[in-house]
Amino acid sequence: PSDGGGGMPLNCENILKKVNCPVAMAKFGQRQVKEMYGIDTKYIPHAIDTKNYHPLTKEEKERCKAKYGMQGKFVVGCVQRNQGRKMPDRLVKAFALFCKDKPDAVLFMHTDPYDIAAPFDLVQLINRYKINNRVVFSGMQFFNSFDYKKMNEVYNAMDIFAMGTSGEGFGIPYIESMAAGIPN
Repeated sequence: PSDGGGGMPLNCENILKKVNCPVAMAKFGQRQVKEMYGIDTKYIPHAIDTKNYHPLTKEEKERCKAKYGMQGKFVVGCVQRNQGRKMPDRLVKAFALFCKDKPDAVLFMHTDPYDIAAPFDLVQLINRYKINNRVVFSGMQFFNSFDYKKMNEVYNAMDIFAMGTSGEGFGIPYIESMAAGIPN
C-alpha cells in the first residue's frame, strides 16, 4: 500500500526487489513504484464486494438500529480492533466532547472491549468520561467474528463512521462503511 505523495517507506525498494510478484492495490501506488524504483508491479484493485456491503432502505436501517437499542439515535460508529494503534481512547474522548450538546448521539463500537491485546480498559475509560449510557457495543468478540450480513447491518446502523486510528495500512472498515453508504 502507498499512503500518498510523500513517497514510500525507507528502503521499501529492497523488499520490492525480493518478492516474486509485487502487487499494488491502487494505480497510484503502481505508478509511484515504477517512477521511484523502476519496478513493474501487478495491479489488483483494493475493493469491497458490493453484494456484501451496500446501503439498506431507511426502514431496514431503523431495524438495524433497533436491534442494538439505538432507535431514534444519531449513531457514530466504528469498526476496529481494541489495539493501541487504533487509539480507541482518542475516539472515546472525541465522542465525549462531541455528544455534550447532542442528547440523541450514541457511540456504536464494533470492537471487543475485553480483547486480550487491549491497551485500554474501554469500559473504565467510558465511565471516566461519564458516557456509559451513550456507548453501545455490538457484542463482537475477538475470536467470534460477524458474517458479511451481520457486518452490513452493523454499518447500516450508523449515521457516520469514525476511527481515532494513528494510521491504516489497508483501511478496510473505511471502504466497507462507504460501500454501505455511510459517510466517514
